Amino acid sequence: MYLKCRVYSPIQETNSNVEKIDWATSSVTDVDGETYALDVVRILPYIGFNDKDGKEIYEGDVLQYGEAKIRVIYNSFRAAFDVLVVEGDTEPLKVSDVSKMKFLNHYDTL
Repeated sequence: MYLKCRVYSPIQETNSNVEKIDWATSSVTDVDGETYALDVVRILPYIGFNDKDGKEIYEGDVLQYGEAKIRVIYNSFRAAFDVLVVEGDTEPLKVSDVSKMKFLNHYDTL
């Protein structure tokens, strides 16, 4: 099974797609060839849904739904992805509702 992920580097404030995770060296390499230590980056998995324009959505992404801003989170209690309203109001939403939303920003910005 192939897990599609993005790597976020808070030091460089960058997001990029993961090419390889090397557990032996505790490092991750992105598609541009940059290598990061796993203890200083955040690995953000693809949630399996795309926004209304077809853009892939990853954990931490911020989406627009009406006037509300929504962040995709991993709910460890439920062992599932979830959506969290971070600004504005909206009806209760499920992660599958992502296909009705518009991508705004990656993990590092809101």
